[in-house]
Amino acid sequence: MMDVVLGAIDVFAGVILIANGIPLYSGSGFILTFALFMFAKVVWNYLSSKRPGFFDFLDTLAGILLMLLFLGIANPLYAIAGTLMVLKGLYLFILGFTGGKK
Repeated sequence: MMDVVLGAIDVFAGVILIANGIPLYSGSGFILTFALFMFAKVVWNYLSSKRPGFFDFLDTLAGILLMLLFLGIANPLYAIAGTLMVLKGLYLFILGFTGGKK
């Protein structure tokens, strides 16, 4: 069930990164909180004795890019990382519902 929640969060982060040109993101406390949450998710994955991998790299990259969006630095290339996050989130979402293993 945890994969469903984490997958939904990843999809949401990916959608934010894909729609990075919205000026409301600059200085938004919500974006800052979401970026810090993505960093906390990476730390939690490391501490839970899970071996770091590509998914952790994507979470770290999403956190960094969300922090840059908060600072007002937007780039159309963020959409690539956003698309990868959406795909990762959908993968985790499906794994959570089917009970599959990573």
